[in-house]
Amino acid sequence: ESETEKKLRLANFTNETNLNNELELSIRKLQERQLDNGTWAWFSGDRESPYITIEIITGFGKLNKLGIEFSKDFKDSESKAVNWLNNYLKEEEKKQKEINKERDIIPTYQTIKAVYALSFYKEELKNHKFWIEKISDNIPTDNIQLQSMVATILMRSNNSLADEILQSLQERLITQEKNFYYYKIENSPYWHSSPIETHVSAIEALRESGKYD
Repeated sequence: ESETEKKLRLANFTNETNLNNELELSIRKLQERQLDNGTWAWFSGDRESPYITIEIITGFGKLNKLGIEFSKDFKDSESKAVNWLNNYLKEEEKKQKEINKERDIIPTYQTIKAVYALSFYKEELKNHKFWIEKISDNIPTDNIQLQSMVATILMRSNNSLADEILQSLQERLITQEKNFYYYKIENSPYWHSSPIETHVSAIEALRESGKYD
C-alpha cells in the first residue's frame, strides 16, 4: 500500500458521513445484542456481563456528552441499560451490607466504574448516595485512573472533595518541553492501570473542572 493510498484510506475513515454511518451500524449491532434485562454479554449466546455492560453504558454517556443525537429506539435501549445499572448498584449495596455488617465497605474497582458510568446521568446519582459516600471515604491512593474517575463522580455530585483530588492529579503531572504533560505509569494488563485509559480519564476530570487547561 502506497503512502497516497494510506492517506486516502485515512481521509475516508475520518469523513463525517462515514463516521456517522459506522456509528449508526455499531449502535444497531448493540441494540440487536442487548439482552431483555438491558445488559450485554461478551459474545452472542453468552450470559450477561456486568463488566461489558458498564463499559457500554459509559460509552453511551460519553456520546451524549459530545452532543450526539440518537433515535428513539436507541434511547429505549439506553434507558433499559441505565435502569439495569441502577438495580445493579442497589443489589451491590444490599449484598455488601449483608456481608460486611458493621465493617467498613470499600467499593471495588468495578463498583467505582459503575458509579462513574451512572454519573453521565446526573439525576440517577441521587439514588446512590450510599456509594458516593463510600467512594469519597475510600479514595484509591495508588491508581491515577480510579482517582480521576472518583474526581469526576464527586464533581458531578457536587462534592467539594473533588477539588483536592484534582489538585493532586495536577501536581503529579510530569512536564517536558513544549508544554507536554504526562503521568509516569508502568504498563499493566489491567484496565484500571492502562496508561492510555489513565491519561484519558485524568484529562476528562481536569478539563471538566474548568480550572486546569
